[in-house]
Formats: sequence, C-alpha cells, structure tokens
Amino acid sequence: MTGRWRAIFRPVLRVDLLAGAKALDDPLPTPAVEPVALRLALPDDFPSLASLAEAEIRGIPDFPLRVSFLDEFARLHHKGDVCFLLEIDGRIAYFSWVAFDTAALSAYGLISPLLEGEAYVSMSYTFPAYRRRGVATAARVEANRWLRDHGVRQAYSWVRTHNTASLKVRERAGWRVVGQLTQFIWRIRRRYTLLTVTTNDPDDPLSTWCGPERLNIDGGIRITRRGAAGSG
Repeated sequence: MTGRWRAIFRPVLRVDLLAGAKALDDPLPTPAVEPVALRLALPDDFPSLASLAEAEIRGIPDFPLRVSFLDEFARLHHKGDVCFLLEIDGRIAYFSWVAFDTAALSAYGLISPLLEGEAYVSMSYTFPAYRRRGVATAARVEANRWLRDHGVRQAYSWVRTHNTASLKVRERAGWRVVGQLTQFIWRIRRRYTLLTVTTNDPDDPLSTWCGPERLNIDGGIRITRRGAAGSG
C-alpha cells in the first residue's frame, strides 16, 4: 500500500474522556501556594497569548483546533466566554477559557446545553516553565471563586484520561469525576464517529450535564450505561 493510501485509511482511534464537576457552593480548598493574581484576559492580550499557544500547544491532542488560536480566542470572546489569565513576572503562566452557553467539545462531536448557573471549562493550559509549582491549582481555585461570586453554582469539564496533570489539578481544586466516555473514531480523509459509550449516575445531580438527556453526540452508535464513573 502506498504512503498516500496509508494516509487515507487510518486505523480506528479510541478516545477516553472523564467528565468532571465542581459544586461551587461547597467550600473552596486552600491551595498549597499563596493566592495568585488571576485576571480576565482582554482582547489586547489575545495576540501574545495566541502566539505562545501556537508555539507550544499546536498539535497537542487536547487542543485539536482546525483554525488559528487567535481566531479561536476571538470567536470565544465574541460569544461571551471569558478567559482567565495568570502572569508571573510579566510572563503568561496559565490561561483557562470558560463558557456559559454550551459544554462543547467539537472535535469529538459532543455538546451539552448549559443551564443558568452553570459553566464549562473549555480550554486550560499551564506553560511548561510554571508546572509542578501549584500554580494551576491556585489559578483554578481563584477561577472557581470568581465564577461563584458571579452567580455560577456548578462548573464542568472534559479531560482525557491520559492527562494526569489536569486531573490532579482539578482534584486538588475540589472537582470530582461524575462520568466517563469512550469514543471510537474511524478516519477516512476525515473523522467519523463509529461508537460512543457513556457512563454516568442519573441520581448524581452533578452528572446530569453529561447524561443522555442533555449530552448530544454527533454521529455513530451510542451506548449509555448507568452507574458511577469507573464502575465498569
């Protein structure tokens, strides 16, 4: 088989995601480091932030963008999302985008409408020089505080199971896993979803956002299982 045909007929890909949630009315944990000076990014911040993202993040599976980061940041800002930005000694150390309309992971055809008082962490990243210092956890706690103070009661996120660093940050910031999803994707020039298996506990109020009543999946067969995430 030639290289051209190998590029067209790719194997089935498996994607494993965990659904996280945080009830913001619950007490916020105390980070191991001093509180950080988190702020909301302004449009003037987007060019420098996008330049850093293009250099360090492009190609990472957790950020499968088909457009430039600058275009994506402009789109998110236009639709009302907010971007939390942390700078240390004048350099961007961390950013995180939060949505209030939908919990969407377009690369995998996942979308859940958000209700009043809900928010979705759509994109977060700690630049390598600032990792393993507790910075991301402190920033996540401060972001949760800001969201709570602005009327948000529940916050959600999808995280790939292999992304242990992000999972640890969310756990330390008081989040917990409320659901899981396994998706099988076939690539023939473009991505096609073959099968999606979701697991969540319908009796858990924090898991309804990723349950069958609200989670829309574009394409393929869907299998829904009842039970706690990780229960099999």
